[in-house]
Amino acid sequence: MKILHVVWGLQYGGAETMLVDIINYQAKNHQVMLLIINNAIDKSLLKDINTNIEIIKNARPLGSKNPFYVIRFNLAILRSKADIVHFHQDDIIRYVPWHKKNNFCLTVHSVKMDVVSLPKYKNLFAISPTVKDKLKQDYGLDSILVDNGISIKKIVCKTSNDTQAEVLKIVQVGRLDHEPKGQDVLIRALAILLTEYNFSSFILYLIGEGKSREYLQKIVAQLKLEKHVVFLGKQTKKEIQDNLHKYDLLVQPSMWEGFGLAVAEAMVAKVPCLISNIDGLKTLAQDNKNAMSFESGNSNDCAKMIFEFVDLSVEEKETMTERAYQYVSENFDVSKTSQAYLSNYEAVVKLI
Repeated sequence: MKILHVVWGLQYGGAETMLVDIINYQAKNHQVMLLIINNAIDKSLLKDINTNIEIIKNARPLGSKNPFYVIRFNLAILRSKADIVHFHQDDIIRYVPWHKKNNFCLTVHSVKMDVVSLPKYKNLFAISPTVKDKLKQDYGLDSILVDNGISIKKIVCKTSNDTQAEVLKIVQVGRLDHEPKGQDVLIRALAILLTEYNFSSFILYLIGEGKSREYLQKIVAQLKLEKHVVFLGKQTKKEIQDNLHKYDLLVQPSMWEGFGLAVAEAMVAKVPCLISNIDGLKTLAQDNKNAMSFESGNSNDCAKMIFEFVDLSVEEKETMTERAYQYVSENFDVSKTSQAYLSNYEAVVKLI
């Protein structure tokens, strides 16, 4: 089978790193191509792609309105003669004139969707029950559930030797974009820990880059949290997989999510998780059996739950992390995700 994956760019993020794992798996037995429309490519991520995958760089400058690049990537799709064309951002199809093509597929990664573009795809995949339900309830669109997946075997797990130090090491992984990711909520919660709970033995490590970095740094300065917040910047997938187990608590304060790949990776690393109570993270939380939760957007509740986490016994933490590890390991390995896509591709091709 010839499979063409199409993305705007290949910048570092959860969906992009998962896509690399998926196409590497699919390329074992199929001819796989990756079309990158914009000139926005992370070189370290590009190096993770198997050499037998054809990478087509359209090289469109970000924000360019030059029709040349639109024509060029449309020609690339035509010339690929792919059995399946799999898009990973919903609005790309606005620039593809033959949008009734039956072999066009889209993975919907977020609960924030392009209402105009979605109906133009013949085949929709949802990454979680939350996304699938939203597609049906809000837009009347049917979709196929293909759960997100992570490279479980590549993630180093916390062991009994990884004892918690006197200073609580909190980590948050994701692009620095506070509107969806809620890092500002977490930072304000830390100030509340200091002033209302008289608890200061913690450091927050923020892994990622993004447009909100300066804004978040200003909040840190205003709240005098410079000694308690460290901006680590972007890290490679391998760096995260190798070092996530060294932290004591992952906090994911997202305002909205389709799934929560960073949370899944932390669970496999056996790092306890505290998450906002949004629908997109409920699949992983399993009624708070696998993670603690707080009210989304509520810094006071976030601070309260961090303080409650500190008071948990070692046995309580290990019970939660072991249950989470087993659940994610059994259900969200990227090999299952990749195979599920292949099975659905075959069904699509049969109907063409």
